[in-house]
Amino acid sequence: MIKNECKIVRDLFPNYIEELLSNETKNFVENHINNCNQCKELLELVKEEKTKEIDKRHNEEIYEINYLKKFRRKLLTLKSIIILFIIIIIIASASYLIKFSYTQYILDSAYKKLQEIENSENFKLSIENYNINYETEGNDEQFFNTTYYYKDGKYKEEMSGRITNGTLIYANRAYYGEINSNKRTEIYIDEKEIINKTANYNLLTKQGMFDTYNYTKDYGQNYGTILNLIVKGGLRVKTETYNGKECYVITFSTDNKDCTAIWIEKESMMVLKETSGEVGRYYYETKYIIEKDIVTDEDIAMPQLEGYIEKDEEVTAKQSFMIEYHNNH
Repeated sequence: MIKNECKIVRDLFPNYIEELLSNETKNFVENHINNCNQCKELLELVKEEKTKEIDKRHNEEIYEINYLKKFRRKLLTLKSIIILFIIIIIIASASYLIKFSYTQYILDSAYKKLQEIENSENFKLSIENYNINYETEGNDEQFFNTTYYYKDGKYKEEMSGRITNGTLIYANRAYYGEINSNKRTEIYIDEKEIINKTANYNLLTKQGMFDTYNYTKDYGQNYGTILNLIVKGGLRVKTETYNGKECYVITFSTDNKDCTAIWIEKESMMVLKETSGEVGRYYYETKYIIEKDIVTDEDIAMPQLEGYIEKDEEVTAKQSFMIEYHNNH
């Protein structure tokens, strides 16, 4: 049977081990265990269990510390990856926007230059069209040449065209008139005919002279930030020499089969050529030469012709397909 003193001492073991007892109580416990082997053995057991508990707690703390360290390392790695990803996105976006702005600047400059010429009152515009269809027998080629002389509302339009199979579309024609008018005089040189034409619409406008600049006008206009990014985001710029002149070349696709491109002279920002087509199917090419302030009154004056047959002709919109074709191509 356990003595009362043993009970008291054993109840004091936890505080004794933790060194929380007063000196007087501590001496009391030590005097007792020195004379009581049972309590002394029990104290050793309690100390051993306490040590195990401390070791266990210590190991758990170390585990928690290591876990937190690993978690922090993983969190730091994740943060680094996220930051790196954000930096890559920012750099890629900035690079894309810089590239887009550069392309937009070139197209905008070319478009403004074109508008400047279109709004002027004296210019000569030469247009050379070349088309080939690889899917037709013999790969038919078509050649069209149009030159506009314009001065103070009056113009002369010279045209010729042919196909390589020998078909003559039209040749050596010259039209004289005023823009935004439904009348003009057409001279068919090879046929020696003079036709005084009257239509129920305007036969030629200044805009009509420049409508062959399809891609320059389509992509040079400002559609607003979002639409600009959508419409022009895929355009690419490179530099090439064309006819001895350094040019920006705006391409429209990474696909090697796509032939769509605009050549813009660096110095003048004038469009020299537009192309479109698909390798192996068809190819369209339009070359341009624009000269300002060189047209004289003699250039647009009707010549005195002898031996020509003169007649009047009226056309309606339905009869004017070829005229509209010339005005817009």
